[in-house]
Amino acid sequence: MDDAGRMWDGDLWLAESLADAVVVVDPAATIVWVNDAFCALVDTARHDLLGAPGLELLHPEELARAVDGIDFAKQFPGRTSVAPYRVRKGDGSWLDIELKSGVIDHPTGEHLVLVVRDGTSRQAISRALRSAASGDPFERTAVLTCDAIGRRWPNTGAAVSFRGGEGQEVVAHELSGPLVDHARGTFPDEDGWAPWDLCARAGDVAVLDVDELPQALAKAAVAEGFGGCAVARVHDPGGGSCCLVVWFDHVLIGRLEFRHAADELCEVLGLALARRHHSWQLWHLARHDALTGLLNRIGFFERIEPEQAAARSDDEAMALLYLDLDDLKRVNDGDGHARGDHLLIRTARLISRAAGPEAVVARIGGDEFVVLCRFPAPDVVARSEALAAAIAGSLAASGDDIVGPASVSIGIVADAGTASASQALERADAAMYRAKAAGKARYSF
Repeated sequence: MDDAGRMWDGDLWLAESLADAVVVVDPAATIVWVNDAFCALVDTARHDLLGAPGLELLHPEELARAVDGIDFAKQFPGRTSVAPYRVRKGDGSWLDIELKSGVIDHPTGEHLVLVVRDGTSRQAISRALRSAASGDPFERTAVLTCDAIGRRWPNTGAAVSFRGGEGQEVVAHELSGPLVDHARGTFPDEDGWAPWDLCARAGDVAVLDVDELPQALAKAAVAEGFGGCAVARVHDPGGGSCCLVVWFDHVLIGRLEFRHAADELCEVLGLALARRHHSWQLWHLARHDALTGLLNRIGFFERIEPEQAAARSDDEAMALLYLDLDDLKRVNDGDGHARGDHLLIRTARLISRAAGPEAVVARIGGDEFVVLCRFPAPDVVARSEALAAAIAGSLAASGDDIVGPASVSIGIVADAGTASASQALERADAAMYRAKAAGKARYSF
């Protein structure tokens, strides 16, 4: 078959110099010609390829599809098809490829000419897209996107940086040292060079040579073998700032290729962020009261055990206050439910203000609220009593033109950390009913 291969050399001498891999198979699907690029792609010597059955290079699961592809090429010689396959490399591993086929006439019969490209980067992008579409955690999609970038452009380092309500973080990265700090927006003494700052100045995509960067950042990049970086904005429906950061060994790659590929990469990440935001909204709705914005019963029970554990580790005591708004039914029946809702909203705001930001406040029923606090163990009773008095006084003094002042009956359990969540709630509820039976507008331990 070496003679056959030499026979084709004169016809395909241009293909020999292509960066794309090219292989020719005869009507019997036998390989009769390959260029150097194909040999390098599959890591197999030319003499081991020529004369070999072409279908044996394909993954067994894809043979039937390959036969259909050959039939298509023969029936429609003026058309080409592009399809993904897996081919066996010289070491026995499987390589994702993209294959474009066409038919040419030859004195020995119709031959199939296949142009083959490494498909690992495209498959990696597909995995990231499937991850985003299936609702995987955003971090998983970000890791897959960085992997796709590394496969598409070797000798790069990528990161997905995110700045939300809780600060900055790098959710996925293939960087090290100071470049991670840059992606996080915490690179020292370089204000205005965080990824989101670069996007704000240059638009959605910024491509910078190391000579355009601050000296310390440029030095860190060169030490890692990079010649420049590109930053692309990722839309976050949740209102945060998200950027894709890629460092290249040659910044020209960023200008020639990444600038045009950034849209697709950022759309994948944007889809994952939209999924995350939607999931967060569902989580929030399931755990918060729609009227007051406080935690609901589900959200409260999720918080109480971690708070109890924290109190025990800090030598503190857990106090639970169970509050029942007095005479809400009278307001609803006499003035309408809109005024009753207004009273509930005002009550929630005043309780939260009196309890302070460290307390856990929840509305667990129609007119029932709970407050969970940690106090120094020796002072828990006095501090609980003072808080109950502060809440009661705040409500009693806060009248308005719609509903006037309000009062609450409060049950207090000063050692809530020693019981289960349900037991503590039951004890506080019983104490609240004692306060209500004693005449309302008071508290009981």
